[in-house]
Amino acid sequence: MSKWGGLATIYVGSSHGGYIANLCAKYAPWTVDAVLDNCGWNLSTEIFDKKDYQLGTFRTIGFGKEIDFTKYRRDSRDNENFHLCVSDKTYWTSNSQSPNYFSRSRYEIRDLNETSHLLIQAQYSKPIFKCYHVKGDIVAPIDEKIKFYDQLNALGFDATLDIVSDKSRIDGKFIKDLNHGMGMSMKLLVANNYEWLMDKIAQNKKLKHEPNIKFKTSQYLYEFNEQNNQVNLKCSKITQ
Repeated sequence: MSKWGGLATIYVGSSHGGYIANLCAKYAPWTVDAVLDNCGWNLSTEIFDKKDYQLGTFRTIGFGKEIDFTKYRRDSRDNENFHLCVSDKTYWTSNSQSPNYFSRSRYEIRDLNETSHLLIQAQYSKPIFKCYHVKGDIVAPIDEKIKFYDQLNALGFDATLDIVSDKSRIDGKFIKDLNHGMGMSMKLLVANNYEWLMDKIAQNKKLKHEPNIKFKTSQYLYEFNEQNNQVNLKCSKITQ
């Protein structure tokens, strides 16, 4: 038994992993005590509405190649003879006639900043949130993260956003540069925040509630629940 009185569940991730860690806290808030995130991004519904696809986030969906396979690629390899563009394999498509159309509703359930969903999350036990994010991040624009943390704090979450903007923060060990991810190792990310997070968790009030949560979007109702140590999803189309 530790000085904190027991075990804790902390979701940790960098870049896309940071985004997934935050999604886990959204879909199953009863399973998590804290989220530790380094430059995680967000699939904002505003991007879908404006069709203002930002390179860092939209390319992760996989079907960006249908729009522009050079711009919305996952990665590329170049030499003097060819330019190879690589995309993720996906069942999603931008074809609105397909059952796999990545519609606005399917954006909404993946949007960490969806206000109506955050209001529902706030009715559950509130995990501790901590994030390091570089100010000039061109992969995961910081405006989305600032909006997310502003909403978390307004709803009573203990949420700390450390915006790294000055070269003086570069120590060559923990923060190595001011690019996306900052060259930060997962090991040091955890080591530098472990005791601080565990102290916060020990003081955090846990609520008793059923292991299920529901989110309504413009087209579907998403129901997440836990049975036999497994989180399951039921997706139902909303009838008008």
